[in-house]
Amino acid sequence: MSLILKTICEVLRIAIYIRKSRRDRASDEPRLKKQRAELPEHAKNMGATSYTIYDDGHCSASKKNLSNLTERNRMIRDIEAGKIDVILVLEFSRLSRDDSMTDMTNLIALCEEHNVRLATPERLLDPKNIGDWQMLINEGSRSVVEMKTTLGRLAQGLSYAFTEGKFLGGKTPKPYVYDRVTRKVIVDQEALKECQRLWQLAETHSAKAIAKKLSMAYSTVRRALSDKRLDYLQAIRRNPDTGEIIQCEWEPVMSVEQAARISAARRTRASNGASTKPNSLLSGLDMLKCGYCSRTVKTWCNGKPRKDGTKLKYYGCNANNSATTCPESRSIPQIVLDEKVLTNVFNTIGCLEDLMHHWVASQEDDDYDKKMKSLESEKRDIQNKKQRLVDAVAEGTLKNEDVVKLMTRLDANLDEINSKQISLTARNTSPPDWDSLLLTREEFDCLDFIDRRRFLSLILDEIKVYKMSATLIYKFPRASNGDRGARIHLPAQQRGTSKGHSPIYKITEPNTKKPARNGHS
Repeated sequence: MSLILKTICEVLRIAIYIRKSRRDRASDEPRLKKQRAELPEHAKNMGATSYTIYDDGHCSASKKNLSNLTERNRMIRDIEAGKIDVILVLEFSRLSRDDSMTDMTNLIALCEEHNVRLATPERLLDPKNIGDWQMLINEGSRSVVEMKTTLGRLAQGLSYAFTEGKFLGGKTPKPYVYDRVTRKVIVDQEALKECQRLWQLAETHSAKAIAKKLSMAYSTVRRALSDKRLDYLQAIRRNPDTGEIIQCEWEPVMSVEQAARISAARRTRASNGASTKPNSLLSGLDMLKCGYCSRTVKTWCNGKPRKDGTKLKYYGCNANNSATTCPESRSIPQIVLDEKVLTNVFNTIGCLEDLMHHWVASQEDDDYDKKMKSLESEKRDIQNKKQRLVDAVAEGTLKNEDVVKLMTRLDANLDEINSKQISLTARNTSPPDWDSLLLTREEFDCLDFIDRRRFLSLILDEIKVYKMSATLIYKFPRASNGDRGARIHLPAQQRGTSKGHSPIYKITEPNTKKPARNGHS
């Protein structure tokens, strides 16, 4: 270290940054201890009377993990506040391991802007000096090459481990546990007894019945009986490219025959032997939602035939678990909702010229810039609140569990604002495909099933179903005031008098007979 550096450091504010990526290797802990012991001592030898330590411990500095580097982020805020003159690290790669070098370049530019120098025990570099700047860029590029090489070797290692049936890490499903001593996946015998009870029931019971019988969450049962989980329990995995079955290194706890029985029973109960493809106009479309709980509306068929021998198909809320049933929802015959939606759609696009005028008028909305600026202001406020929460955790004034709840709420608000911006931008810049809307109801009826659904997706953004009505949200304004919504009324629900009977509806086919030209039938 030069004499000049030792002299000037007496008045400089030094930031010591400490970080190590991996925790599992035997050499990691000594290297981390070395940074914590040597860097403060080196700062003292430089002549500094005070320094600030920013210690992230074991944490990756790749691009996707930068938000987890709380101490590094605190150091960056102190750089912006003008509180740091020199950053001291064991090696420059401790500051960033971004494989695109974007983060390292931004950090160098930030240090250059705020007159901050970067130092290791061997040298001191000033980003304002073109030669030092070039050396920092070279250090960053070397780190990028090392990172890319490491990632490539890691990918090769994972590919080899996958094809050899090795354990790939992560949380092991019941009844397996990971033994850290032997570094093997072993069977927990107590958990195995519980699982065997579930598997036995799965051969004859539905997932909903199992969840109720064993007091388990419905989603937990479904996950425990998924195809991937059944493969894991047989100690096999499937090559996604070739379909080849790979035998894994852990002990199987389920036989091939039992897995086949569970899989076959699950599929039979799920579809009753019928095709799983959408069999109704609106089923499977994300736009169809329950107006009360916002769940996706699904379809189901009444098993009891009507007097004429036909079976009605219904739309209904997806809250089919008794523990989360939507109390306000109702089942609506598909033929009723389909016909009313189509009637409203073709009445709307029948006046295509008016719709085009309404859309052009909506693009001339003077409030667009104001709305976008307002949303940007809301985003900045939320970002500032998130930053204050991070500062509060660092200062110890808030607990982590309290911050997690607040962060989740702020992230949800941020997602909502982003959705509003996307929607506002789309409405302001993307005109509908008017030529595709030049379609009559007769031509629509001649289309195949897939094309009918695609046509509706061009027109409607959302359909919310309520007890006595449904709300349609179009992808373009229907009126001169920019309103995109329409409301359709649904017939009242009439229930049977006998207990356990399905709802009874008076269903009539739509009248397709054209009126006479003179106005008489």
